[in-house]
Amino acid sequence: MISGARLQLFDIDIFGQPAGAAVAEGTTTADGDFSISVPANAGTLLVVASGGSFIDESDQEPIVALKRRIQLTDNQISLSLLPQGQAAVAVTPFTTALVLRG
Repeated sequence: MISGARLQLFDIDIFGQPAGAAVAEGTTTADGDFSISVPANAGTLLVVASGGSFIDESDQEPIVALKRRIQLTDNQISLSLLPQGQAAVAVTPFTTALVLRG
């Protein structure tokens, strides 16, 4: 779960690349959740998540609040696609690989 990540949703061109400015934006919560209002006339959208932080699961510290946090930069992104009419989307390393494979 990445907290504090910036999420941007873009219309895409025929090559799957962003077409213009973001049509919607939001930020993930401490639990990695997010809620963004998508324009009613939107087609399939490219979801770009950047920045934020997550708990290092390899840290042996037993108290979660004391575990090491990894801070991501704005250049470290994850990608996904939100198909037209779909109400939920996951943004993970797997979705990033699928989008890049395109």
